[in-house]
Amino acid sequence: MRFLYLYENQLSGPIPLEIGNLHNLVELFIDANYLTGPIPPNFGNFKELIVMSLCNNNLSGSIPSELGNLKSLVKLYLHQNNFSGSIPATLGDLTNLTYLYLFQNELSGAIPQELGRLKSLVNLQFNMNQLNGSIPTSFGNLRNIEMLYLRDNKLSGSIPKELENLMKLTVPELDTNQFVGYLPQNICRGGALEYFTANNNYLIGPNPKSLKTCSSLVRLHLGWNQLTSNISEDFGVYPQLQFIDLSHNNFYGEVSHSWGQCPKLGTLRIARNRLTGSIPPQISDASQIQELDLSSNRLVGMIPEELVRMTLLKLVLNDNQIWGHIPTAFGSLNNLGYLDLSTNKFSESIPSTLGDLSKLNYLNLSNNNLSHEIPFQLGNLGKIPSEMSSMESLEELHLQHNKLSGLIPTSFDKMLGLLYIGMSYNQLQGPIPNNKAFQDATLDGNKGLCSNVVTKLQSCKNVSKFSRNSLFMIIFLSLGALSFALLGIVMIVRSIKKKEQQPQQHDMQDGEIFSALNFDGRMMYEEIIKVTNGFDSMHCIGKGGSGSVYKAKLSSGSIVVVKKLHSNT
Repeated sequence: MRFLYLYENQLSGPIPLEIGNLHNLVELFIDANYLTGPIPPNFGNFKELIVMSLCNNNLSGSIPSELGNLKSLVKLYLHQNNFSGSIPATLGDLTNLTYLYLFQNELSGAIPQELGRLKSLVNLQFNMNQLNGSIPTSFGNLRNIEMLYLRDNKLSGSIPKELENLMKLTVPELDTNQFVGYLPQNICRGGALEYFTANNNYLIGPNPKSLKTCSSLVRLHLGWNQLTSNISEDFGVYPQLQFIDLSHNNFYGEVSHSWGQCPKLGTLRIARNRLTGSIPPQISDASQIQELDLSSNRLVGMIPEELVRMTLLKLVLNDNQIWGHIPTAFGSLNNLGYLDLSTNKFSESIPSTLGDLSKLNYLNLSNNNLSHEIPFQLGNLGKIPSEMSSMESLEELHLQHNKLSGLIPTSFDKMLGLLYIGMSYNQLQGPIPNNKAFQDATLDGNKGLCSNVVTKLQSCKNVSKFSRNSLFMIIFLSLGALSFALLGIVMIVRSIKKKEQQPQQHDMQDGEIFSALNFDGRMMYEEIIKVTNGFDSMHCIGKGGSGSVYKAKLSSGSIVVVKKLHSNT
């Protein structure tokens, strides 16, 4: 027998010793079963064997040193089992070997130097074990190696400079170990490097200089180290780059315009470094970016509105010193699911257009200087969508530590998908919405909030319907007559036109004025905010020393002029 294929069955129990007597086997595939126990030592008798695949089983014990006798072996697949102990040094005698897969086992000990003799090796995968010690310097002799997977082990020491000799190296994955020292400066010397991961180590020093001109790069992850260099100068333009993560290092300098010249870039993470300057508008030329994370740096300036040209799913800019207003154009980021602008210096009002982000799951605007009322449109984000809808439901909303004032919009009552709400330390007042997220929320620092359900808040029965901060004046206009109505704490109405000016219309006008008083004050307040788009400047028709005047048309058809008094009036 020369070929034995028993893969993808439901075989269980140990491997029969008798299989080792099939001396003429060329290919042996018994992978993807439920086999247990060790590899029989007599498997070293397969003198003509080219492929051995025992992967995806529950095999255990040590890897037999006798496998070093398989001089014809080209491919050895022992991955995804429970093998323990060390890697046999005798595997270094398999000089025809091109594929060596030992990943996802429980192997320990050092990687044998003898493996550096495997001159034909193309693909070596030892990841997800418990290997320790350093990478053998003899690996610099693996001149045909293309893929080197050593991630998720306990390897330590420095990454050998000899890896620079691997001219065909395409994928070195060295992340999640305990490496120290510098990265090899000429790791892209061969110009074939595509995927390079060295994140989650203890590496120091500069970024490898060869990476600046490494145009073959597709994915680069160097995060969670202590690398230090000028990020403005150490990276270039990468036509194939799709993913780069440089987060949690000590990189300094400014965000480079060059990132905008990477046409395939989908993820750019440079969080928690020491970046300064502003976000360049040119970065938006990389329109395929779906995740942009520049959080926890020292960035200043305003957010470029050009960012809306990206296909953003996640935008994280928190913990910087960015100022100005939040762009209203952000409402056109139709696919945005995660937005964190917290701990900056944003001011002015929350754009009502954020209520158009139908796929938003997470919104954090906390720890800023945002003021004015909360837009009622945000209430659209927490509604539980129907099965046929592509809309997602907002699950977390953070607005705490701002200067927001007025009432919480009644539209928030319908935010049943909301799991967490943060509104503490603002200037909010009135009743809280009737849903679980608000009942469980921390709302400290708002003196005017009330509830008839949440006992830690004052009862709404003991709170006047309107407060000083929500005072506004409404002027009702109609054909041929004009009256003024001031709605304040108790909605005081004063006629400032003489009766004789329009005697034939007087009864009708008083009726309109007092019929308005029959409306629920809070509902009218909500409608005024709605039709003026949150007192948007486009509805402003005048300004004075005590406030600004807005024009609006109510659903009843009445034209309303609203004077919104300054909060200190």
